[in-house]
Amino acid sequence: MLESTVESAGCGLASFLDMVSRNVPESQYALEASETRYRRLFETAQDAILILDAEERSGKIMDANPFVINLLGYSLQELIGKELWEIGLFSDKEESKAAMEQLQKEGYIRYEDMPLETKQGARIDVEFVSNTYTVGGRNVIQCNIRDITGRAETARVLGASEARYRRLFETAQDAILILEEDSGKIMDANPFVIDLLGYSLDELIGKELWEIGLFRDKRQSKAAMPTAGGRLHPLRGHAARNQAGKARRSGVRQQFLHGG
Repeated sequence: MLESTVESAGCGLASFLDMVSRNVPESQYALEASETRYRRLFETAQDAILILDAEERSGKIMDANPFVINLLGYSLQELIGKELWEIGLFSDKEESKAAMEQLQKEGYIRYEDMPLETKQGARIDVEFVSNTYTVGGRNVIQCNIRDITGRAETARVLGASEARYRRLFETAQDAILILEEDSGKIMDANPFVIDLLGYSLDELIGKELWEIGLFRDKRQSKAAMPTAGGRLHPLRGHAARNQAGKARRSGVRQQFLHGG
């Protein structure tokens, strides 16, 4: 009798659970699946992601993915409840507050090159993108932070290199013209060539060499153009004419260079 009762109760429970599962809306399963996919992306993303409260504790961190924890050196517990300025993303509370106000107003902010200081005091350069959206009827802020330190350092080195080149170009005691590879038209000229030929920079830009008296005609100018590969074409004892028509003996050397 007891066994019959237990068996009957078990069947009743199974029937009840089956009935409940049948009555769970498919939309709930879809929502749970969506949340699982989002969480997986959040946890494995190769960008640092912070989720901030946009309502009750506006601007306070609610969640952080593993990448941002590794990037900044803070534990998840240390990040929760902090504002961005407290973890080195803005210089002070006022700057952080101004950014949050702009975000709330426009729904999106972006900083292409932003200095960031980690918990250990290391300085890194980041790209910072933030936007607002609604989850379950609650407004939140998502901040994506990408480490661009390598890219920023490359840009600084390139900028320094270009500055050194420009200084040499401007002070060289040789006349230097930079030509477009395909057309042979002048793109730039240093002060020495301007003094030598008597043309202004604006007058030189867009002209071919034969038009400023360096060659007899277009045909001769085209024949003298260097080919790819850095081959040199020295023309010694060449007669160049300045804007006034006066002939000047000069040596012309051309070289093909890649402009990057």
